[in-house]
Amino acid sequence: MKIGRVRNGHQTYSYTPPPDRPLVTPKQYLSRYDQEGRLTRLVVCSYGIRLCHHRALVRNYVFSYSADDSALPEWEMMDRKLGDLVDSWCVP
Repeated sequence: MKIGRVRNGHQTYSYTPPPDRPLVTPKQYLSRYDQEGRLTRLVVCSYGIRLCHHRALVRNYVFSYSADDSALPEWEMMDRKLGDLVDSWCVP
């Protein structure tokens, strides 16, 4: 696992399998943390596949979904909107 550059506020890491594991897909991981250092988002992308799997912590909710890699700048806004939507279903 190699640490990479920061991309849209996410720290990137890359994993390239050893040559003796040709069937294992190289992956890129993106992580984001809050001000207290808690993980708030983990994204796993397989190289050559544009769909990435997201796991996001928004307030008291955990969202898990797949989204296109090109949508990186919109991920956080989408999660906030999903959190607001779920909040709207809750009766005070």
